[in-house]
Amino acid sequence: MRDDSSTRSVFSRWAAKVAIGDDCWNWQASTTHNGYGDFHVDGATKRAHRVGYELLVGSIPPGMVLLHRCDNRLCVKPSHLELGTVAENQKDMAAKGRAPGGKARGERNGLAKLTAEDVCVIRAELRGGVLQRELAERYGVDQTNISAIKLGKTWTES
Repeated sequence: MRDDSSTRSVFSRWAAKVAIGDDCWNWQASTTHNGYGDFHVDGATKRAHRVGYELLVGSIPPGMVLLHRCDNRLCVKPSHLELGTVAENQKDMAAKGRAPGGKARGERNGLAKLTAEDVCVIRAELRGGVLQRELAERYGVDQTNISAIKLGKTWTES
């Protein structure tokens, strides 16, 4: 990004949405469905960590991505981000059990809304006659999630 008044304005807006902590700098504004920060700039929505990296470090070469070394999707701290290829990012995710369809199951899945304890209680309540829709509402999940638990299609390790 250029070093002009437009860039300073973008930086001011971006920085206002960052909580600088002792370790990570956490994004405090809108996020994507999978937990990354969103930032609107130049008429487009971009990932907040990418915008911050470009503002504070420099451009991201074509075909490169940023790997979160802290494994915190909300972190936008440049020293926690590392340039890498898509293949390196996928290898890193798989090694840490975070790859889609990979080893990240149950609570280790970053998108999980339930805990293993929740699932045990849900199964017991289903056996006791509690309706799936009641459990779905109580736990903030879709009824199909409760059905999949009941049928053993998900949370098989619990």
